[in-house]
Amino acid sequence: MDVSEQLQLVPRKAQMLRGWNLHESADLMESLAVEVEKLRRPQCVWTHDEDYEQYTTSCGSSWSFIDDGIAENGVKFCPHCGGEVKEDAKAAGEDADDA
Repeated sequence: MDVSEQLQLVPRKAQMLRGWNLHESADLMESLAVEVEKLRRPQCVWTHDEDYEQYTTSCGSSWSFIDDGIAENGVKFCPHCGGEVKEDAKAAGEDADDA
């Protein structure tokens, strides 16, 4: 199911809230809003390039850090596209094997 199909389910889920108490409804609406935001936010995969000591991104940009890496520098969102940053697990595993 793609994002547009999931977003179409929101009114139907909101309609299900009728008859629930206000506290439960507010909690459900808040969690629903968080899930919708996750669907709208793209992911940006960052791959570490040891030759150039930088990360190349799936959105077509590149970034480098003076010290450490993505997690150590607290990077959660790509400054270029705004997507949630995910480190390429395969490349990260290869880096760990080299150490």
